[in-house]
Parts: sequence; structure tokens; C-alpha cells
Amino acid sequence: MSMLIQQGQVPFNSWGIPSPGLYESQSHGLVKPLLQRAMALAKVGAWSCNLADSSLSWTSAVYDLFGLSPNMLLDRRQTVEMYAEHSRDALERLRARAIAVGGTFTLDAQIT
Repeated sequence: MSMLIQQGQVPFNSWGIPSPGLYESQSHGLVKPLLQRAMALAKVGAWSCNLADSSLSWTSAVYDLFGLSPNMLLDRRQTVEMYAEHSRDALERLRARAIAVGGTFTLDAQIT
């Protein structure tokens, strides 16, 4: 099995979940559909946030979790508003710490 890594991107996060934006720009036509199908069957989603502009990249399972269409343009501020207040506060606190130390975080959140 071989894997292409472009522009220093890591193919999987610390939990072993594929990075959602990694395969989108590759011309390897079979990788993305197979990866999406495997993630859908496992009911696993992945997301990333570009810290430079706060743009979000989600797999289809994350769109499903939020009840949004995969064709919808994402706005981080509007997405964060979908969290219950206590989850939103925890998200922002954990996110700020992860950015400060260059780490990751896990959050069980309530989406309204």
C-alpha cells in the first residue's frame, strides 16, 4: 500500500482518522471514493480547521452529524453557534489550548 503526502500534510490525525482535505486535490481517482465509503460504513467522520482563515473541511459523516447538506458552504462562526452553550465554551477553551501548545483535543459535545 502506498500513500501520497502533499505539502507536508499528515494523512491521519492522532486517532488514526484520515485527514479530510488530504485526498481532495490528488488525481488518484480511487482513493477518495474508497476512503469515503469505508468511513461511511464505519460511521466515522473527520474534520479540520485551517487556522489561517478558520475555513472548515468536513467529511460527509460530519455534515450528517450537524444535519447539513454536504453542498453547504461552511462558516465556523455559524457552526460553533450550533453547539449547546456549555459545549461551545468547552470547545473554545480546548481549541485555544490546542493551538497554544500545538496539540489536539477530544470533546463530547451537544449539538442543538
